[in-house]
Amino acid sequence: MICSEKCPRGTKCKPISNVVPDDGSTFVCVGYHNEMKKDYPQDRFRHCFKSESTNSIFDYDEYDLKSVISVMSESLLIDELR
Repeated sequence: MICSEKCPRGTKCKPISNVVPDDGSTFVCVGYHNEMKKDYPQDRFRHCFKSESTNSIFDYDEYDLKSVISVMSESLLIDELR
């Protein structure tokens, strides 16, 4: 699937990778938010997830993003092994 070049939320965020259905009703996206954060300037990645029941936005640094990916990956593997 080709990454949408525009932010699914319509913000200035620059997507790196995402999955957005044609109607845009749900999506998952990671991009560069390009906002200067005083408290956490290292948090340059924005992860957005929208579904029928969830609408979340998280800002991560590289370590945070790798940690989330690792935990989710391991959860899928453990679930499969069980």
